[in-house]
Amino acid sequence: MADQKRLFLANYCEPMLGICQALEAELTPLPAANTPEQFENWRAELSDGEKYDTIIIAQWQADPVRNETANSNAIDWKERFEQPFLLWNFSIGAASQCINDGGSIVVLVQAPAIPDSAGWTPQSAISDGVLALVRSIAAAEGDRGVRINMVISPIGLVDEQVLNPTPPLAGFPGTLEKTVCGAIRMLLSDDASGITGRAIPADGGRYL
Repeated sequence: MADQKRLFLANYCEPMLGICQALEAELTPLPAANTPEQFENWRAELSDGEKYDTIIIAQWQADPVRNETANSNAIDWKERFEQPFLLWNFSIGAASQCINDGGSIVVLVQAPAIPDSAGWTPQSAISDGVLALVRSIAAAEGDRGVRINMVISPIGLVDEQVLNPTPPLAGFPGTLEKTVCGAIRMLLSDDASGITGRAIPADGGRYL
């Protein structure tokens, strides 16, 4: 995998810069989620450019705000769910157009486990929606050997102290550099050549 070109589509923030360096990837910033008028041009430019063997996509929230959905207004829901999910749709679609035959795509999504999901409804809904997109691309692009999978991380959405049951593995919620990057490397590797359209929670077993 070291000789393969690896593209990282992500918002420009410190956590994502760390992942980009750890994965030795080439960073192409995503447009801001609140600028949907830019999405079409961004996708077209990316799709017309260089092709890659491996692509990682992450729309990371460095400082997300917990908010009960029942108290959200239409503008808040649009900013927290509709626009970010639309950007996911454009970025995954762009990745499918600039991945080489036989290539691999991994998307990284923030989402809590069900016991920790209070106040994080938009993140949970986005995670479910992105998984549907991943499965659709896996079905559509599998005939040319393209794989696409998803890594789910609760980092940034939960505290280290969680309600029972505690995760089987110590160190919850993990770190981006080890827990998350390790899961991404695994899915990009040839050892995962039979895996596509799947979601892997990198959370020490919290989803059990």
